[in-house]
Parts: sequence; C-alpha cells; structure tokens
Amino acid sequence: MKTLVAMLSYGDRCHLSDPAFRRASQWASRHGYSSLLVKEPLHRQGERPHFGKLRLPLVATGYDRYLIVDDDLFISSRAPALPETPL
Repeated sequence: MKTLVAMLSYGDRCHLSDPAFRRASQWASRHGYSSLLVKEPLHRQGERPHFGKLRLPLVATGYDRYLIVDDDLFISSRAPALPETPL
C-alpha cells in the first residue's frame, strides 16, 4: 500500500516544522513510506487554515493512504508502522 506522510506548515513555523518533519520523514522512511513537507498555504480565502490539510491528497496524488501530521507533533523513533487498512 503506497503511503504518504505529509506535513503542511507555512508562515514563521520553521522552529516547529524543521525538527518535526525531520523526525516524521525518518519514521516514514523506516517503514517504506514517502514524505512531503508543504510550505505554501492550501486553504482558500475565507477558509480557516486547517482546511488546507484536506487538500494535501489533491496536491500529492497517487497514494493509497495519507497520514497528515501537524507541524508541532514529534513522532517517536519507536512508533510502530501504521496498521493495515482495507482499501
């Protein structure tokens, strides 16, 4: 199953996204997943910014599942792989 671990982080949040994405991408690689950091807003004018996360599958197509991680979340190096889910 092709999996993408994606993080949306824009604005002055490098102090959060740099270490958080580094850990998320290392975890993703360890489990055979792809990873992506998007630094441009994806929400539309008049929408709350968190709605941009829902557009990540439109930006990065071709995956069977998406794990969208907040930029202030640190994934443990001991975190297990994602559970298998039916298509």
